[in-house]
Amino acid sequence: MSEDAIVELKCGAVRGVKEDNIFVFKGIPFAAPIDGHNRFLPPIPPNPWTGVRDATQFGPTAVTEDAHPSIRQYIYDIVIPGNEILNLNIWTPSLSKKDRYPVFVWIHGGGFITGSGAFPLYNCAQFAKKGIVGVTINYRLGIEGFMWLKDEVCNRGLLDQICALEWVRDNIELFGGDPNLVTVAGESAGSLSIANLLAMPKAKGLFKRAILQSGGGHQSLSLSTAQKITKVIEQVSGLSATRESFENIPRNKLKEYQDQISNVINQSPDPAEWTEYRQKFMSLQPVVDGDTLPDFPPKIFSSDRGLDVDVLVGNTTEEWLFQIVLFGLKDKITDEVFNSHAIWDDPEKLKSIYRQEYPNGDLSYLYCAVWTDSFFRIPGLRIAESNVRKGKKNKTFVYQLAWKSPILGGAGHGTDIAFTFHNLSDWPHIMGPNPPVSVADEMHNAWVAFIRDGNPGWSEYDMTNRNVMNFDLVSSVVKDPFSITRKYWEEKGY
Repeated sequence: MSEDAIVELKCGAVRGVKEDNIFVFKGIPFAAPIDGHNRFLPPIPPNPWTGVRDATQFGPTAVTEDAHPSIRQYIYDIVIPGNEILNLNIWTPSLSKKDRYPVFVWIHGGGFITGSGAFPLYNCAQFAKKGIVGVTINYRLGIEGFMWLKDEVCNRGLLDQICALEWVRDNIELFGGDPNLVTVAGESAGSLSIANLLAMPKAKGLFKRAILQSGGGHQSLSLSTAQKITKVIEQVSGLSATRESFENIPRNKLKEYQDQISNVINQSPDPAEWTEYRQKFMSLQPVVDGDTLPDFPPKIFSSDRGLDVDVLVGNTTEEWLFQIVLFGLKDKITDEVFNSHAIWDDPEKLKSIYRQEYPNGDLSYLYCAVWTDSFFRIPGLRIAESNVRKGKKNKTFVYQLAWKSPILGGAGHGTDIAFTFHNLSDWPHIMGPNPPVSVADEMHNAWVAFIRDGNPGWSEYDMTNRNVMNFDLVSSVVKDPFSITRKYWEEKGY
């Protein structure tokens, strides 16, 4: 049995529903529609409305079509057409301004080209039942969100995220939330986004804590590489890289241009020209433009700059296994494949180092471990280390998930999300049948505790013990896991 719930915002009233003592509002615009002139501009305030706006259904998403059938068996998209894509969803235990519950704002992943806050896995009801106001958001993706244009601001997708956080600051009290106790969280590209937000002055003061699941600050492109990728887009589209040229192109056509970028780059006669792209794996992602993003986040973190917040950061132990399965590479990693991708250093040296860490691992496992470290684990540790060096004003905690998915054959990318949201039935293509409730209980309760009190329940990370919570069927704190490979990347200055 559900009942209507109405909240009066400055822009107008919204009608949600109350179900099982949880109030749910969906598709609330936090910025104006992305169409025509606004499409490649920074977000602006939403247009006011009269009457009561229905907020019982998810709003439009930034994606236009579901994943390819070969990928859909593992992951899929929610596709809702429309230009009012800058919207958010709220799950809250109360609509009283007196309650001031902690707030959890989730930024979805998807490689900056896919995903939405409407994905069933991100349902925040379990958080709301424990006294947390849960919020999921959409932001511009792909060309709309991250392509460098000659005449417009960069990082529009990140600016959308900041705009959503500003909306939360200004409105969340009406939904029972405390604007001074906001935790921003995300996985994959959502976590990469947060790493960039930590380096952006425009995000200062918008959140007190950050949870980064599987993503650090190394994923941002230099301006020169972003400009070269824009030239590729000009080549495949036949358009000049200006706002006026692109503002009326249908979103599904933009996706066609995006899909052609890697093909053009892979045909380049000079592979060295695209070294940064090959290291960072994605063509459309945050850009170090010197303005919205003033410098590479690792440089900011290494000098102990960046926002002052409590941090919970971590990864799954075999992140890249998901990519290996997704692209059909399982059992197909040969020396030739390893060497062609091992661009971080001499391939034979890499194999030697990783064989010391994983003496029983075959070549496929070593390949997976190298990518897991370079793309996820080490960048995350750099954020933790920076936070530790700032002193006791910021708390720092590190985790890893070691539970092995029977579908992937290991603790692959994304397996932590169902546990942290405690939504075990919404990720069957990754989790398999009957994932362990005990692991979900532990991780979800740890996230709730961190959001509420700033302490997930284990010892803080420091540069001496390097304590990491290892979540598994039997969980425990481990000291400096995978230290051989950690020291290798440290010596490289990575």
